[in-house]
Amino acid sequence: MEIRDSVLEFISRVLAFPKFNTEILEREKNNTISRLEESLTKPQSIAIKSLWKSMYPDHPYGNSISSQSISSISEKDLMGFHQTFWTPERVTLSIVGNINFADAKNLANKIMGPLSKKSPVNSSSSSFQFQQLLPPVTLGGKIVKKISHPAAQSHIWMGLPVLARHETDHIFPMLVANHILGGSGFGSRLTKEIREERGLSYSVFSAFSLLKQKGPFFIGLQTGKENSDEAIEVMVNTVSEYIKNGPSEEELEIAKQGIVGGFALRLDSNSKILENLAQIVFYDLPLDYLDNWTLRIQAVTLDDVKKVLKERVDLNSSSLIVVGYKE
Repeated sequence: MEIRDSVLEFISRVLAFPKFNTEILEREKNNTISRLEESLTKPQSIAIKSLWKSMYPDHPYGNSISSQSISSISEKDLMGFHQTFWTPERVTLSIVGNINFADAKNLANKIMGPLSKKSPVNSSSSSFQFQQLLPPVTLGGKIVKKISHPAAQSHIWMGLPVLARHETDHIFPMLVANHILGGSGFGSRLTKEIREERGLSYSVFSAFSLLKQKGPFFIGLQTGKENSDEAIEVMVNTVSEYIKNGPSEEELEIAKQGIVGGFALRLDSNSKILENLAQIVFYDLPLDYLDNWTLRIQAVTLDDVKKVLKERVDLNSSSLIVVGYKE
């Protein structure tokens, strides 16, 4: 208990009254710039950065750091950011462990107490709201971008914004749909068509990321430069056919069994439980979200999958990025 109290006091003071050392700041800025510059020599990093910019051209999600933006950060900027956004009304605290409600409440008060004693921000800063900072995502037209690179393989990524984290009625059908298309590894349609049938790529996958506003659905693969056009054609045709006709009943049942069977792995450590709990609070999800998770998956029908694919995965609004291609 003595150790815990000391740790809590330290954490609470760091959260409420951080100090930004000039020497440490410069060192971290230099390290970050070095890592960034190294990453931007790699085709995968170039492709991903370009994909996000293409999917979100007029949205903060499409912004990325640069050497210039990092270099310009000052101690004053950090302090101003902390002063504006690290306020009690914006902070959520999740606790997992062997602790009762009274002790958890006391722990939370110890952490949040000093944060409540900060000097208030000025009136212009206090008017910020999270929704204002993140405007709704709008879909644009189809974008195809090819970027030269000396790599031996083409790195191919395709994606578009599809779902926000709070859209739970659509998320569960999308989980099943993605599992069948490219989220289940060697059992997926994309793997069968691109790897097994044609040998165009060692691996291909699809996934989607859930954010406060519409997060992206994306597909990624690598192939020899001489095969990139064929791989893209097969990828697009496979997705188009899947959107048009949906999965089979057998694919649907196998997918649901696989997803439900893997649910325990999402909660097999305190850190994973904590992450899930934090998401429930941050994204304002139903408190019984995890209790009903497997039931929601089991309830997904063929019509549900077909509907979410046709309503949310519009290839006419997709971005296709190819880094390293045969000229």
